[in-house]
This record gives sequence, structure tokens and C-alpha cells, in this order.
Amino acid sequence: MCAIVAPTGIAAFNVGRQTIHRLFQLPTKHEGKTAGYWALNKEAQKRMKMTLKNLKSIIPDEVSMVSNLNLAYLHKCLENIFGTDDWLGSKSILFVGDLLQLPPVNGRPVFKKFATN
Repeated sequence: MCAIVAPTGIAAFNVGRQTIHRLFQLPTKHEGKTAGYWALNKEAQKRMKMTLKNLKSIIPDEVSMVSNLNLAYLHKCLENIFGTDDWLGSKSILFVGDLLQLPPVNGRPVFKKFATN
């Protein structure tokens, strides 16, 4: 199985798929603040593992709009679901898009260091 995802609703609609946040249940911005990462509870992990059991690769479209924080959250999510410390849960990832197009709406691009506050 290959998961094609996008960082925004419009981009996801254009490729006929879901947003990266929805498919992987990633946290989003709430009340004007960036949401911190939280691990899914055991039941949610079990459901997601069943849903994604045949997942071999992930293709995020519009990579320029994926923030470095969202990529880190995706890594943690897959690490938790598949019970491994391997990068992105040992799944292949193919980024699609132009890194010099639109930046993430909130956050820093995937090629930038995390901001320290």
C-alpha cells in the first residue's frame, strides 16, 4: 500500500487523497498555539496499525508546505504505531514538489532546523 498525502485540504483534494494530519492523526494548531505531539492511545494505535498494516511507502505531495515539525510528528506517529525506532517506522518516503514554492502555513520548512523558543 502506498499512502499519498498532502499538507493542506486543497492539495489533498487535488490528488484525491487525505491530508497528512488526517490519515496519521497528527496534531494541528489549536487556539493560536502549535500543538505538541502526543502518542495515540493503545486502542487508536491498534486501529491505525490494522489500517496501515500493508503500508510500504508514503508520498507527501507539496513538500514545500510540510513543516519540519509535521515531519517529526509523522516519524513519532509511525514509530509508535509500528513499534520501531527506525526512521519513519521503516517505511519508504518519496517527497513530491518544489522545495522553493510556498512555505508551510505555520512552521518552518523541512530543510530548516527547529526553532528554539
